[in-house]
Amino acid sequence: MTDKNETINILIVDDEIEIIDEISEYFASVGIVATTAMNVDAAIEALGSLPAGSVTVVLTDIRMPGRDGLALAEYIRDSMTEASAIELVVMTGHGNFGLALNALRAHVFDFINKPAKLSELLNAVHQAHKSAMTRRARAMEGVAAMTLASRNDDLERRLQRGVSDKAAVQDVTLHVLSYLVEIRDVETGNHIRRTQEYAGLLMRLIRQNPRFAAELADDRYCDLIVKAVPLHDIGKVGIPDSILLKPGPLTPEEFTIMKTHTTIGAQAISAALQRVSRDHPESGDDSMAFLDVARQIAVSHHEKWNGSGYPGGLAGDAIPLPGRLMALADVFDALSSERPYKLALPLDQATDIIAAGRGTHFDPDLVDAFLAHRDAFAEIAMRLKPETQMSESDAKT
Repeated sequence: MTDKNETINILIVDDEIEIIDEISEYFASVGIVATTAMNVDAAIEALGSLPAGSVTVVLTDIRMPGRDGLALAEYIRDSMTEASAIELVVMTGHGNFGLALNALRAHVFDFINKPAKLSELLNAVHQAHKSAMTRRARAMEGVAAMTLASRNDDLERRLQRGVSDKAAVQDVTLHVLSYLVEIRDVETGNHIRRTQEYAGLLMRLIRQNPRFAAELADDRYCDLIVKAVPLHDIGKVGIPDSILLKPGPLTPEEFTIMKTHTTIGAQAISAALQRVSRDHPESGDDSMAFLDVARQIAVSHHEKWNGSGYPGGLAGDAIPLPGRLMALADVFDALSSERPYKLALPLDQATDIIAAGRGTHFDPDLVDAFLAHRDAFAEIAMRLKPETQMSESDAKT
């Protein structure tokens, strides 16, 4: 069975409205979100209009006016990739061996005769959803591996051509690593781009503050901070898929494991630092500084100003400034962005939560800079939000 906190989205296709109403009402009572269609063409249109990847199971009749359910099964089989896999559960009142055989050939997950018990349909949907999520997770692992290999090959070709520009090599490596995180985390979306812009804006706003002026006086150092932001969650590559891909709140035990992404990321970057220092002493200060900043962000972006964060329980200025910048950028993005289990908060509510964290979660001066230029952060959020994102205020209208 799936986790009780997990929301399942399905599509029900049947030409009998009474059956659609009975099934969808029952599924709603157990927390399953159902979209409905009364024929194959309407079902295909619905799949095209719903958020990509939201539907994991299609429950369809076979014999309907126009194209039948197996035509829908073949459409899904031929048009959907494994990364957005959908499982088919076929139900019919005309059961026979020929139909069952054709269903199997169309890669149908389950075949149920009408009249089916609602509990039987529920079990079939749970099993189909679990299978779809497993297929998607495996596909993401495979694509990530192929992408990493392909981009590593590209980097090697560039190096063999004698490309000695360290900035270019750094950018390619950064792109590979951040893409690897992005493709495994179903919630990421434009998260990396947004947090990079939030952190960069916040840093520019505080550069004239006497408290930060000396540390941020070097333009190259400031550029390194912004460039290193995409690696803040690199440690998530070491988190099990069952936790990373879970579309709902984590249990305390799962959250304990999730928190280790900070130390996993820092250890990986520290190992890279040591190797660069040992094998490429000619790399220079910029390369070493970039990796050091990336390590600071990875390990400290969940620390809190009052010392209640993780993994080190650091407090105040003991938290590296790049980590403090990332902390506020990361939380604002989490609040203002949609997740599979929550809507995006309205800007005023997200701002109030950031303000409430002044001096507890966040560096007070960073919060003051954020509040004074809230509209600039809101502009980034709007410009880079997914097209399908809906806020809580939108949902109430």
